[in-house]
Amino acid sequence: MYAVTLQGFCIGGTQQQGVEGVGYVVFMRLGSPNAIKLIAAHLVSLNVLMPFIAWVRRTFFGWVPGTPVPARLRAAVWLDGEMSQLAVMMEENVRPS
Repeated sequence: MYAVTLQGFCIGGTQQQGVEGVGYVVFMRLGSPNAIKLIAAHLVSLNVLMPFIAWVRRTFFGWVPGTPVPARLRAAVWLDGEMSQLAVMMEENVRPS
């Protein structure tokens, strides 16, 4: 799998100049469909979902990265029922810091 990060390739990126959000283009070779789904879910979790959750915690609740996450700010996300997403969310090392 090869992922390319593109600044401005995100919601609003085509409508405003100077958008700092990023998007991803992912290239995957044929292989085990389950392995590909797991890798893609891991990529989305680490590079999109976890940074977004951390941003919400900081911006709206004053959470400081590196400090323990209070119970009221903990999140569980399962996006569309794909089992590989659930497997990634259950991993201990996939946590915002």
